[in-house]
Amino acid sequence: AQAGVREIEVIVDVARAERDRRATLLERGAIRRTEFDTVHREYRVAQARLEAAKQRFALVDAEARRDERMQAEAEVSRAKAQIAEAEAMLAKTYI
Repeated sequence: AQAGVREIEVIVDVARAERDRRATLLERGAIRRTEFDTVHREYRVAQARLEAAKQRFALVDAEARRDERMQAEAEVSRAKAQIAEAEAMLAKTYI
């Protein structure tokens, strides 16, 4: 359970680094504000997913019922898929 949380923490770190990089580009006028806003929103979504995963796994660690554990794992999988989709969109962004 904790491994899933750690993985999402890494995803948040990557999203934070990308947001910071885009902030620098925005300050230099190299990208549009809307592009930065998209990256910033994706970072905030990743943070929210991490918090949700932490809360779910806290329940799992407290000997949660099997269905609660499966639901938490499904949420983590959905969050990972959304992060992967966001990263793919970022990779296609031209500067």
